[in-house]
Amino acid sequence: MISNLRKRLVEASEFHTDSISQGPQVVGISSREISLASLLWTAALWLEEPRVHDARSELVYLPPQYGPGLLMKIRSGDDSDWKSLIEAVNFQQKLLASAKQWVSLFSLPMRNMDFCYLTETRKPIFLEAPHDNHLIENLTGTDEKFPSKEMLVSADIPAVCRPLISEVILAADWQTSSLAELTQLDINYLEVLPDLYQNVSHVIEITASCGTGFRGHSCQAPARVPVDIQLRTKIPEVFSTLSANRNRYQEIRTNWSNPQRWVNLGHVAYTLNRMCELLADAHQNAILETDKEQVRKQGEALFFSIVTAVTPSVTAFAPTSRIVVDLVEKLAGMFCSETASFRHLDVSIRYPTLAPILAPYFHPNAQHDDFGEMYTLVMQRLNRGDTSFAFSLLSKFNISEYAARCDENQVTDLISTLKSGLFSLAGDIEGETNVDFDTPNNDESKELVKDILTRHACDVLWTNPNISAETITQTFLHVTTQGDGFGDAWSRIGALFDKFESGMIKSDVIEDVIKLLFGHFANTRYEEDFFTNGPWPAVLPTIAQILSTLLDLLLIGDSENSIQEHLELTFMAVEPFLKPKEDGKHFLWPIAEQTKHFWDLLIIQYTRCSSTSELFAQRHYLVHMLEMISYKAMDGHYAHTLTNIVESQSFTELVPTSEVVDKLSHALSIDDEHLNYLVCLFSVGINWPAFFYSDDDDSQTMSFLFKILVKIISDKFPIHKLKVVNSSLLSWPELPWEKLTNEFLKHSFPDLPSKIALDSFVHPTSCHQKSLLLIREVFLNGEGNATVHDQERRRIWLGTIARCVKRSGVSKSDSSTLSRIPQFITDQLQWAITGIHLNEMDELEVSNLWGELLHIINYDNSLVEYFVQSIRMEIDLFKLRLYITTSNRIVKDPACQMMLMESAIHKAMTLGHGLALLQGTLCTLPFHGRDELRTTLCMTESFLTPLILLQEQLRPNLPVSTKVKLISQNAFYVKDAKPRKPSEWKLACFLHQIVRLTLSLWQTDKEDGNLQVFVHNDLLNLLGSFFYADTGSVLLNMIGLSSSSEPSIEFQLFVKALQELVSNFCKGLNRENLQEFALLGVQSTKFCQHEDFVSQLCDLIERPSVENTDEITRCWARLTDHHLASFYLDNP
Repeated sequence: MISNLRKRLVEASEFHTDSISQGPQVVGISSREISLASLLWTAALWLEEPRVHDARSELVYLPPQYGPGLLMKIRSGDDSDWKSLIEAVNFQQKLLASAKQWVSLFSLPMRNMDFCYLTETRKPIFLEAPHDNHLIENLTGTDEKFPSKEMLVSADIPAVCRPLISEVILAADWQTSSLAELTQLDINYLEVLPDLYQNVSHVIEITASCGTGFRGHSCQAPARVPVDIQLRTKIPEVFSTLSANRNRYQEIRTNWSNPQRWVNLGHVAYTLNRMCELLADAHQNAILETDKEQVRKQGEALFFSIVTAVTPSVTAFAPTSRIVVDLVEKLAGMFCSETASFRHLDVSIRYPTLAPILAPYFHPNAQHDDFGEMYTLVMQRLNRGDTSFAFSLLSKFNISEYAARCDENQVTDLISTLKSGLFSLAGDIEGETNVDFDTPNNDESKELVKDILTRHACDVLWTNPNISAETITQTFLHVTTQGDGFGDAWSRIGALFDKFESGMIKSDVIEDVIKLLFGHFANTRYEEDFFTNGPWPAVLPTIAQILSTLLDLLLIGDSENSIQEHLELTFMAVEPFLKPKEDGKHFLWPIAEQTKHFWDLLIIQYTRCSSTSELFAQRHYLVHMLEMISYKAMDGHYAHTLTNIVESQSFTELVPTSEVVDKLSHALSIDDEHLNYLVCLFSVGINWPAFFYSDDDDSQTMSFLFKILVKIISDKFPIHKLKVVNSSLLSWPELPWEKLTNEFLKHSFPDLPSKIALDSFVHPTSCHQKSLLLIREVFLNGEGNATVHDQERRRIWLGTIARCVKRSGVSKSDSSTLSRIPQFITDQLQWAITGIHLNEMDELEVSNLWGELLHIINYDNSLVEYFVQSIRMEIDLFKLRLYITTSNRIVKDPACQMMLMESAIHKAMTLGHGLALLQGTLCTLPFHGRDELRTTLCMTESFLTPLILLQEQLRPNLPVSTKVKLISQNAFYVKDAKPRKPSEWKLACFLHQIVRLTLSLWQTDKEDGNLQVFVHNDLLNLLGSFFYADTGSVLLNMIGLSSSSEPSIEFQLFVKALQELVSNFCKGLNRENLQEFALLGVQSTKFCQHEDFVSQLCDLIERPSVENTDEITRCWARLTDHHLASFYLDNP
């Protein structure tokens, strides 16, 4: 189109261009004398320039030949320059003259007829007498020639009407064909009009010579020069065409304005109307019913004579259409209002224009046998015309009354008819799928017909639900899938189902409908997402309502089979909407808003079943729920919705079966945190004790329950949900956990989850405590296990505890957690020996068990202080012996080992147990050299440990040299020891033991050289070193930076007394040394406050003996109030 327009502009520009001009002038805004040729040429340039059409381009930068200034004014709406290009007044006058010429050509002499033809009023054609006298004369005296009323009642109406109706048809056909010809003439005129201004290129030859100089051409001899010229050679041809068209115009208009044609048409209209009036008068005045029936039949015959002769041209031509419509309306009202036959229906279907007229008089009787056939006829021809006539006819059928009296076969036929009508209106909005059935596009009437058919379908469904429910539901599912707007019909269907009461629909019919809905949406779900696409999103709430109503109509018995079947049907109904859809290796979980309605449906039906039998309802509800959701990668929103539902339900009455356990186990095996949580939520609320009471094969079930416990403390389990779970674990400790084998526990519980730390066991607000304690009980004993097997079983748990503490540590724990660690250690060690007869066990075996926990000290020696605190809380001698034995065997760090053993020995003495009761716990100290042991003993001030070891190592049958060597070695351990004052009593006991053993050996074997060397070179010097201990720098002591501590005055006097006692016992009494010791309490300012103590010691030293060693120690203990030292002396 644009190229043709540009071509026309160029031709017009060339036409108006001066022959001597070399081209069109450039258009500019400032010039007011622009030629029309230049304007047309510029307009042609505009059409081919893209920048002119781009609203974003800057027109001012266009080249001059494009007239940028003019373009800017045009875009701004300023048309002053356009008017300057033409003579506006002359142009307007030419337009008016042309209009008058066309009016004169097509005007009619009879203006009343023109008026009736041009307007669309419903008035009769000849309301006023025509002004033409000839027409009036032809209509005068018509009544005189017309048959009488009596003749019409008995006449052959079709024969009388045939010539009249033929005249009407002839007039309509001539008018229709003339109108089409006039239209074609107008088209021809518009096609040839541009040729008047078109130049055609012609080449002519001109004779020229040198003398002529034609256009600069010169030659030596005359020549023929070809010249290309532009001529309007089509003008004669165009004028000839226009002249022929004008003649045809005049011919048509002459016939059109022929008064006789309109007189004849008016005569026909008058005659038919007069016949109608006469028959109406006869019908009204008839006295006998037979006469009235005769007149009615004549009127009906006249009616059918008219309507059966109607052609499309008659209804298309306004005058003839009005004649026919007025007559049909009168006759239908007078003679056809009391009957509804196939002939009326056929007329309505074949002539949709008459349908609105006949519809008010069309009343099909639901009690007649032909009612169903007429309804079928309408449906069969529904797709052959406009849906408006279908609405006018279908609205007259009382389907409810008819369906109520039908037998099964008639109802089946009626449903088939309804299906055909619904299918004829169904179609796919995006791509047509049933073109053969679609009616013409008339949205308004189409929706009305849809509404009528939906109402009819509901009437059939209400009166015959057992026959029609499945078929009608299937039909609406199909037509809704096509996408032609049947979604609104479901609200009516849903409301209808709500009206049904129990017993009105058979159970098997309800099940068939539910299965139908399930099959449809299950298939649709795998083809498309009906939650977001197509017509279904708005319909799904109604589908859920219908399913809920159908399930409510089913009676639920109190037997397990009845509840099982009902829940099975319920889950089948909701499965397409709640079950995940598999997409390759992935699963698409339904999370649309519409799923809420189906969750509500599920809850309602579960509540109904629970009210009948809670036990059976819970059991089968759980089985079907697990079947529906046991898939991986569960969506979070879906899981949240389901979690809220499960948490609101109780399963305390559920006694599970092997089927329930299998379903739960399968769901738990799927690695999905949401699904695993739901399985845990289901499992903790079940009545497991009742299950084990009735079922002997419970090993598989116990394995599953243990996995539940492991899942509860796992990293993926939502910690904020533990409170809900913990409250349901109260009965689980009573379960037969001993059924689990050691091998199963070893493989199923290799370690605690990473999020389980030490505070999970000890913190007061820990939500894992109950679960962890329950898991610990699982490892206590095994069925049929020997003691050694139970030890292995408990070592699994203690090993996981140790690894947990190693992993988490205590550095980040708060003070509240740290204060509870000793009690935690005590509880774990106590649990390890719970239920074991200790007198039947060797301490070494229990030591291996405890060693699993004490191993953590080798990993982090900062934990030793918590074990020490645990020892200080212990009151059982056997456990204290275990501490010593286990520490001696397991702990690698010398300092930690000595601290633990020393604390256990100290605690035993505090409880009143002598050191003899601790013998057998130590065999050796795992050190590589004496210096290492001495350093460790002095640093940890562990002087009681080597004391026990020395007592165990010394045997009466040992050689003297061996005994001396052991005493010498132990004396070396405390060399240079500088204990704090609270630990001096330990060193005092140790020194007492060394001195007493040495003096005892001296009594029997003083001639032994090794003993003499030890006494004179080692023992006396060792005792003297404590008395003359170096306290270090005075300045450092004053400022508190000295690492050494000065022994107490009492301890110095004690060791000095032991030194003098050994010297006097081995060398004889030395009065001078004795006097010097006695003067310490008088002359020395350091010891003057202990004069009495010195005096007591002098008395004992003066009579040296082995027994006085005990007395010296006892005196010192009483003076310093070290009751444990006194206890040691009384209980060696």
